[in-house]
Amino acid sequence: MESILLFFLMILWSLDGLTLSHEQQNQQRQRKEQQILKNDTSIVNETLIEDFPNPLAVLGEPEWTRLRPGWSLTVNDQCLYEFVFQFEHDQTLPIGDDEYKGKCEFGDVEPKIAPEDGQRYLKPRQMWEQFPPYVWAALGFNHLSVDFLPCGQRPKGYTTPQYDFSFFRVTPEYRAETMVCKLIADDQGAVPGEQICKSNQEEPNGMNFYIVPGAMIDRNPVVNMPFNFERPDNGYAPIPHYGLRSWDQGNVPNSPREWDDIPIVMSSYNGNLVMWQAHVPYKMVSGDQSQFHSAKVVAKSREIKLSRWESASISTHTPNSANSTVPVPLWVQ
Repeated sequence: MESILLFFLMILWSLDGLTLSHEQQNQQRQRKEQQILKNDTSIVNETLIEDFPNPLAVLGEPEWTRLRPGWSLTVNDQCLYEFVFQFEHDQTLPIGDDEYKGKCEFGDVEPKIAPEDGQRYLKPRQMWEQFPPYVWAALGFNHLSVDFLPCGQRPKGYTTPQYDFSFFRVTPEYRAETMVCKLIADDQGAVPGEQICKSNQEEPNGMNFYIVPGAMIDRNPVVNMPFNFERPDNGYAPIPHYGLRSWDQGNVPNSPREWDDIPIVMSSYNGNLVMWQAHVPYKMVSGDQSQFHSAKVVAKSREIKLSRWESASISTHTPNSANSTVPVPLWVQ
């Protein structure tokens, strides 16, 4: 079975800067209590379970099992940490075609269904798990969502099969029930099934996508993001459950064939930094040739600081694995 070896190397936020706002803490505590109440078998019967389906289902599969995962965490005396996450590519995950062609074609034809799982090729396959409390305290991340996109995603340069590794500073309950918005109509979207928040929101939860942390002097850069991180001009930055995304718009390849780096995406919600995400094309973690790729982003000083960090680097290594099964480590430091 084909296997991959993947490394992430990151230097992220200082531990003292990884506190959530009181509002976020209170909302997450309330939602956790509500979830406990719903799960209390002494008061919830079958009828109530039907009336209150699992709200976390919108986030995908609540486990990484199909990836055969494993992980470890170490922290040194300088409070720098190393987090290693291992996984293997699941052969039942469908592989689409580049640039929304072939298996990923739409428009004049109905979106194609993948025989592996009976879902559209265009649909992301999401798998997430929460970290134990001590990992959240050390990393500042509550959970990791490993998303596989058989067709990739916009912009055009990233329309190829890929993994997204999304580290969230908020709880799954907060993402599922608070980070919601009114969506653009499916027939108005560029890609069938793509979930994008409308620009005009009437409810507070939807409005919070457009509260961007900024500095007093220059409102354009987003606080605690690299200066070259910007939101796309065509309005597909805000995504429900992920936040208002920003990345280096000037470094996007013209086509998937030219994609040879690991782009970093960050997002905010309600004025807070909520997500750090790495995009890794499937071609970097597949095949029988040894590969090594790396990327680095650097944050500059901000007038307002929600959290403190200096730089983040990430690297992937795929050994010659044609005749072996090698787990995939995700390496965070």
